[in-house]
Amino acid sequence: MNRQDLIHIPIEITKPQEFFPQPIRFMKTVTSTPGYDSKRQIPVIPHCLFHYTLSGEGEYEFKGKFYKVQKGQGFFWTTQSDDFSYRYPPDGKETWKFICLCFIGEGMYDLSLKTAEQYGPVFTLNEDCQSIRNFLGIMKDKEYISLSCAEGMKLIWNLFEDIVDSYIANSNEVMHPTVKAIKRLINSNLTEDMTISGIARHLNLSREHISRLFFSYTGKSLKDYIKEQKLNYACKLLIETNYSTNEIAEILKYSSGSNFIRAFHSAVKMTPKEYRDLSIPLFLS
Repeated sequence: MNRQDLIHIPIEITKPQEFFPQPIRFMKTVTSTPGYDSKRQIPVIPHCLFHYTLSGEGEYEFKGKFYKVQKGQGFFWTTQSDDFSYRYPPDGKETWKFICLCFIGEGMYDLSLKTAEQYGPVFTLNEDCQSIRNFLGIMKDKEYISLSCAEGMKLIWNLFEDIVDSYIANSNEVMHPTVKAIKRLINSNLTEDMTISGIARHLNLSREHISRLFFSYTGKSLKDYIKEQKLNYACKLLIETNYSTNEIAEILKYSSGSNFIRAFHSAVKMTPKEYRDLSIPLFLS
């Protein structure tokens, strides 16, 4: 036997929206067979999968390179690309025990791929982080799970947020002090009309130097980072306050309410009102 599914729990989403991400099942599996390889599996439907090791060791292939996956580590896999695969190590000695969350949704393949490229390809997550606690808690003594559309989305977004948070926590020690200073300056002045030139003047550095340095350490431009942080703060205001869309646009120094709505919809794929109604945590990277 290549593997033994200890738990296989289908997830039903009530009133699903096809353009929102949806979890479709949880699995807890053990294997100790060298022949166990995802390349030999025939998926029933296209989907993405987050794979998290509880004990033992596996092997993950991403874009032609192999990585050891140990307890407390996870990775993404998808049926839509040959860039990802996983297997029991040919020289494995311990039983590999892991849990999986399978999910679908528009843009999920691209998001999984970009997250693997920027923050992985193998992620380290403690079992006491929110997403893994949620997975283990939901799976306990269940044969069937029913979630609302918002609950299903939160389950997936919390996972991506934990991956980014873990990456930041593990990389802060090697983060350049100037990049740290730039991030602190931006995040403490989200209600100001920030410019790259203004940030450079504040730090007594050239615009070109801070732009190049920031990109080399974060993989994104200063302009994109400022935009993301403002929109993350907008989400917080939408959930935690009663400010109108125009008031939030003014607080964040957008030129108009309509420009704010366009920027928000472009990043989040819904309007500020739709986001407020659903109260879904935002992940931007």
